[in-house]
This record gives sequence, C-alpha cells and structure tokens, in this order.
Amino acid sequence: LTRCLTERQLGVGGGKEGGEVYQIKNDAAQAMGLRDAIARDLYSRLFDWLISRVAASFQEKGEVASDDHYFIGVLDIFGFENYKLSGEKNQFEQLLINYANEALQALFTKKVLAAEQELYQREGITSVKIEFTENQQCVDLIVSKPNGVFLALDSVGNMPEPTENKLIEHLHRAHDSHSHWVQPHLKDKNDTFIIQHFAEKVTYTIGSFLEKNDDLLPANLASSLHGSS
Repeated sequence: LTRCLTERQLGVGGGKEGGEVYQIKNDAAQAMGLRDAIARDLYSRLFDWLISRVAASFQEKGEVASDDHYFIGVLDIFGFENYKLSGEKNQFEQLLINYANEALQALFTKKVLAAEQELYQREGITSVKIEFTENQQCVDLIVSKPNGVFLALDSVGNMPEPTENKLIEHLHRAHDSHSHWVQPHLKDKNDTFIIQHFAEKVTYTIGSFLEKNDDLLPANLASSLHGSS
C-alpha cells in the first residue's frame, strides 16, 4: 500500500505487452490525493454495503424480493449552504450539497405543488392557486448533457493535462447565456463562477474541483485494496 501511494506506474511502448513499465515517484500532493481517493472509495463501498445489509434484513428467508416487502430508505439533507457571510469559500462540497437540495426542490415542486393542482383541476375541485417558481433549469445546468457542470468536470478531468483554468474557461464558455449562470466580476472570472439557485445566488471558487471529483483509483492501488483482508 505504501508503494502504491508513493509511486505510480508509467507504461511506455505497449506497457506489459512488449513495452516497458517504469515506477515514477509521487510528490506529497499526489500521495495525499491518492490517500483521499482511497478514503472516498472505502466510504462509498461501506455505505453501499451497509444499506444492502439493512435492506436484506427486511427480506424473509426464502422469499423473492418484491415491492411489497418492507424496506428502509435513507434521506440525508444537509441544508442549503452559502459561506458568503462567514468568509469561507464555497467549493466542490457546497456545490454537491446545493445540487441535492436543488433536485429535492424540483421534485417537491413537480410531485406536490404542480401535480396536486392538476389533480384538483381534473376533478373540478375549487382551490387557491399556489404560485411557485420552477427550478428545473438550474438542475439541468448542473447535471444535463452535454455541458452540465458535473459533466464538464468529468470531461476536463479526462484531458491529457487537466487544470482548473481549463475547467473554468469551459464552464464560462458553455453557460455564458444560461439564465441561472451569473457572470462574476471580470477580476474574479478566472477562479469563480456563480449559480442562481432557487434559494439565492452562490459564488463557487475553483482550485480543488478536479481533484475532489477524481475518484478513479490507479490499477495497482485498486488491486492492492481488493486483495487485502
């Protein structure tokens, strides 16, 4: 494990298929990035395992699983986050949290407000019309193909030499005219972007977005973890 964290493999001329494989030393930042990637991977796998075990415990032995069985669901709502008053910067974690809340708001609007009012109209029930703001465009800005913020992170991260500057340039170029994409002041445009969420505008500062989005473990490190006990 120590070697996997402190060294990486570089294949030249076909790698193990007739080429050569070199061991390249990682610097401290690269090693810490791999350490953090391991922690995220382990947490994700542990969470999935725990939920599957809990769900399995509700199934009676010998019966085929169906929608009629009991189940447990986990909904973890962090709450909308904007650090504009605390002096801290909104980063990748805040974007994830705010997207989750944005998606929940869109679901609530669609399933509760819009759907209920349509049902009242079909059944001829008199009710007070509730005014609400659609936020699906903001959700699409973050996750829709081909240029949603999350997809841009993956796209730029897969480039030969990914950088945060390439990411921010890509985002501003792709969403310049989007109704929920607010252009920051010119002096801040190289390291920030602003999204108009349903709650309020949030300014996000890049710098570690690509690193935190990179959960792919190198093959030698993944092999070492999978072979451990």
